[in-house]
Amino acid sequence: MELLRVENLCAGYGKQRIVENISFSVKAGETVGIFGENGCGKTTLLKGIAGLISGVLGRVSIGGQDIVPMTARKRAEYVSMFFAGAEVPEGLLAEEVLEMGWYGRLRFLRPPGATLQSEKERVVRELGLEGFLSKYFGSLSQGQKQLVLLGRLLLQNTPVFLMDEPDNSLDFKNRHALLQKMRLTAGEKGKAGLLVLHDPSLIMSYCDRVFLMREGRFADTVCPGKETEREIAEKLKEITGSVQVTKRGSSVIISP
Repeated sequence: MELLRVENLCAGYGKQRIVENISFSVKAGETVGIFGENGCGKTTLLKGIAGLISGVLGRVSIGGQDIVPMTARKRAEYVSMFFAGAEVPEGLLAEEVLEMGWYGRLRFLRPPGATLQSEKERVVRELGLEGFLSKYFGSLSQGQKQLVLLGRLLLQNTPVFLMDEPDNSLDFKNRHALLQKMRLTAGEKGKAGLLVLHDPSLIMSYCDRVFLMREGRFADTVCPGKETEREIAEKLKEITGSVQVTKRGSSVIISP
């Protein structure tokens, strides 16, 4: 079942258009990646979908509802976003930042019988946040801040979640655990995930489809689980140059 549909989306900053006439859809339970060089418009696209920049043209519908004309408060019922460098008051406790996700969603989005405490304990356990919730957010390492912000997104529990380089500042173990968690969240709970990563091996390993982006447009689409190593390498060549692709189970390894 189609959950997210984007039609002829144009977005930018002021008079500068960064994203041009992009259209695509994401099914419930699907995790879709966006990959491209720095400056090609990946973050602008996510912010346009989430309504974080003004002057967006086109249609973004979630469950058949056009969210572009909605207020920010109403839109938060449908879509949540994590992006690197998000501004959060440094003087808040990490636990207070985490709880923003719970208060950001309406009651009908909360699981039956769920309470803030029960849901918070679940997210804390899943992401391993136990050791630093009582610390000020500004005192945390960059990796710890990333985990708290991801926990906030999970508490918000929207049908669609957008993630811009969520693995930034995480070590190898936590990076893979996080991406596995995001994919399971989409698959098991019927959500739609849209993911931007700079590492081609990671994005090909954890996404059902990957849109290759160049100069504000989608240049091609890769289905890592269905295409051969040679087919993937041929498509990636336009973005990364010549690469070697090796498949090992569900993992896709990209090397120069």
